[in-house]
Amino acid sequence: MKKTTTLLFLLLWGFVSKSQILTEDFNYAAGQLSATNSGANVSGGNWTQLGSNSVSCIPVVAGNLSYSGYVTSPNSTSGRVSLINFPASSLEDVSRQFPTTQNSGSVYVAFVIKFNTDSLTSLPSNASNSPTNYFTGMSPFTGSTIFTYRLYARQGSTAGNVNLGISYGSLAITWSGDISASSNMLLVMSYDFISGASNDVIKLWVNPTTPFSTQPTPTLTVTNTGTDATDIGKIYLRQSDRTTPVVDIDAITVATSWSTALFTHLVSFDAKAADGKVNLAWTTGTEQNASHFELEFSNDAQSFEKIATINAQNSLSGYRYIYTDKQRSNVSFYRLKMVDLNGDFVYSKMVSIIQPSSQIISASPIPATTILTVKHPFTFDQANVSIIGLDGRKIFTQNVASGAKQSVLDVANLPTGEYYMVFTADSKTQVIKFVKL
Repeated sequence: MKKTTTLLFLLLWGFVSKSQILTEDFNYAAGQLSATNSGANVSGGNWTQLGSNSVSCIPVVAGNLSYSGYVTSPNSTSGRVSLINFPASSLEDVSRQFPTTQNSGSVYVAFVIKFNTDSLTSLPSNASNSPTNYFTGMSPFTGSTIFTYRLYARQGSTAGNVNLGISYGSLAITWSGDISASSNMLLVMSYDFISGASNDVIKLWVNPTTPFSTQPTPTLTVTNTGTDATDIGKIYLRQSDRTTPVVDIDAITVATSWSTALFTHLVSFDAKAADGKVNLAWTTGTEQNASHFELEFSNDAQSFEKIATINAQNSLSGYRYIYTDKQRSNVSFYRLKMVDLNGDFVYSKMVSIIQPSSQIISASPIPATTILTVKHPFTFDQANVSIIGLDGRKIFTQNVASGAKQSVLDVANLPTGEYYMVFTADSKTQVIKFVKL
């Protein structure tokens, strides 16, 4: 199973916290990540071509990368991306924009990486300071050729090792010592906005030790001496002319605080109905600096109310929590708001209870690929159909024509994953959970 860290508290794509920006588990089918050259675009437009290079487009391949102590829950189709360095020119670069642009404080990007050890000799030599072999980093929200934070790799001083380096833009590269390339690595990059001019700071951590509750001393630190970035708004992946490394990358997380949600790993969250009640259970893997859980309820997957507060156990070995709620409606959604001691919080995915007897709608095909056809009652008054992610994010809403008994939803551009289809009419809600391939 893919692992992602206590760092930034991750469970599923799209969870919301005060300082989490995004997570990327590559929860897509195998295929080309972007739409370059009319490719498969399995990310649904999340990742886009950077610049004009269009050879050897970056693919999502099956299987996850793991790192001890770094835990997430990718879906059943989750994969990883594979970067190469051949043929010699015009290799595709891609980027993903952050939902919000950052221009103050700090930005952290964590990910798991695996070097192809058979290709280490294609890297620049141990004495090289080649400024062209950076392969990932952070950039401003706009602009396709501005690479502010640059992460490099070169051969180590002995076989089987690599050196990692960072630079602020095209300034001098600062290198690490030898790092074994035989195992998966956890890398954390950061950009610090510093008051004043020409003094912003970038950092790199290589395999930070667990637990991740306190920010350790970075492996590398570089202070800018040129013009500072106006903002940081995306992460990029870059392939170049037999000098960038052949690597797999997975489990990317972005946040504005090292310690956000370090307090809890959520392993599972489930709901089951029985005898007019709803039994809710959740299991944590690690808890640090946790305050409490707030259990929230909704009958439409949009408007939630708090129904209970449960104190955290702060167990480093994890804990199983159980709460029994009354059956509140035929369609019920629950989520957890997990709060740490300093007030930072993160929401879990939603879980649902849908009573089959209450359903008078149907949807097909499931799994869906391009369209989802919803059959529903004859509608006189205004009705609509919404697609909602497991994180509660409303993706789109389509109005139902008066008198219609069927609605066709275009889901072709949805990333692979699980979703809720919510039909609302006469102030009543019906829900079907479906899978998009």
